Amino acid sequence: MLEAYYGMLSTLDATPDASDTQVALVLEAIDTYPLDGQLLCALGGYLSQRSMWELAARAYQTASEFGQVNPELPHLARLSRRHHLVPGNVLLRTGLVADAVSLLEREFQAPSRSEWLRRQLLEVYVHQARLDAALTLLVGWPEHSALRETLRKAVRGASL
Repeated sequence: MLEAYYGMLSTLDATPDASDTQVALVLEAIDTYPLDGQLLCALGGYLSQRSMWELAARAYQTASEFGQVNPELPHLARLSRRHHLVPGNVLLRTGLVADAVSLLEREFQAPSRSEWLRRQLLEVYVHQARLDAALTLLVGWPEHSALRETLRKAVRGASL
């Protein structure tokens, strides 16, 4: 049944103007599977698309703290990227900066360790003027090794 919910939600992602149906469907699914991490992240994504930032933040925080993932089932389409980007942005928009930084740092330490997360974390560190933390992120950034000194100067200037 959970796999069927995933399939229906993934199918609706390709359907224009299906956000009401998606929200109703994900809420129905959460009634049956209240701690499913993918459903909670999907709910956070749908709520953030509607600019319901506080509710989206709660959905993501619940997914982060209590969410369970069934490894036998396929992942929801487009969720892996949304799972990293949107929760941090939602927490930042609701003023929960410390929670956003904690979430981003925790996700960045995971084995996937995407460059995309590194960029978002760098942006938050610069915005908070956490120069040492931002410069530490630059050290392991392989795709920009030739521009590392230029990036270091840009990060210092932006932090100031």
